[in-house]
Amino acid sequence: MLKFQHGVRLALFKQCCELKQKVKLVIMLDGFDEISPLYKQTVLDLLQALRQTAVEQLLVTTRQHLREELEDNQQQLSYTLESFTEENQVEYLKKILGVKRTGAMGGRGILKTS
Repeated sequence: MLKFQHGVRLALFKQCCELKQKVKLVIMLDGFDEISPLYKQTVLDLLQALRQTAVEQLLVTTRQHLREELEDNQQQLSYTLESFTEENQVEYLKKILGVKRTGAMGGRGILKTS
């Protein structure tokens, strides 16, 4: 990834937002629910403004309690991520770490690397 001075990054961002055709720029705001209530409307206004630009995708993450408010404000349906069950977690570890499960410990199993 290229590293630019703050002013150069800001200028590139402004240029991308002002283009009339879509650009391959994805903006992600992580933690909408963590924004101070004093700035929530400002951020909502910013999101609305960004939706009017050439930005290809705008992603916003939040906890469930603000999901409906955000959907209503942005007039956009959302996706919900499901939590991993214990079985999902074990399967994930097995795939990622090359781990095998043994039958010890009362059926819960012990993870061993291969």
